Amino acid sequence: MVFLFGVCGLHAASYGTYEDVKTLLNDKLNGYNAEIRPINNQSMPVDINIIFNLMNIESFDEIAGVITVTHVMDVTWRDEELVWDPHSYGNLTQMSVSSDKIWNPKLFSIDPTTNTALIGDNNFRVAINAMGDVYWNPGGILRGHCVANVSKFPFDQHECVIKILPVGYTDAEVSFELPNIELSFFSQNTEYELVQHTDVTSFVSPVTAFYLTVKRRPLHHLISLIFPITMLGLAIPLVFVLPFTSGESSSYSITM
Repeated sequence: MVFLFGVCGLHAASYGTYEDVKTLLNDKLNGYNAEIRPINNQSMPVDINIIFNLMNIESFDEIAGVITVTHVMDVTWRDEELVWDPHSYGNLTQMSVSSDKIWNPKLFSIDPTTNTALIGDNNFRVAINAMGDVYWNPGGILRGHCVANVSKFPFDQHECVIKILPVGYTDAEVSFELPNIELSFFSQNTEYELVQHTDVTSFVSPVTAFYLTVKRRPLHHLISLIFPITMLGLAIPLVFVLPFTSGESSSYSITM
């Protein structure tokens, strides 16, 4: 699923032949070192922009305090080693390669069940335009930590956080710019409703935290649990109203 390609400039026509693409790949990737941050001035950080496309809430475990969501992220940065003149390559303005062929920030989520989990793999390709802008769209399942509070059940509300960081880099090497949560493709959960979302970037370390507030939908629990128990509680005392000698009192008690 690709969200950025039509928004950030990759929708422009890309010309060129097979040989043009082959030549461009050879020229740019031969001698390319994916272990080195792709910025000429190594004293400067690589600026990374993240849009967190929240697809849906898969589940919420109140006991473990874990929320599971489906997502696709739009991750962009500029690779100064992958800039070219389109006129030298048959007016080719973009190319696509496997994400392991070039440097990428190796994003991890701080998973409350497994400590850390790598986001994306080599199956998620990257698109690159002639200015060196790289567009990467990893996605899948993410888990976050929640502070579960069921004291107001079934009208309870829970605060959850999903944290993302590029392991192995300091804030002087990688910086996140204006992270954002996008809900254009979001489908509401049948049991929990997303009522609020915010995002925060740490200024101490390159960590981006996405905060979600989820609220339980009470109707199902009201109909199947609260109302029946309430009605039963009101009906049971009526056994003392019926005359005991008629036998109806005992049969009513057994029914209740």
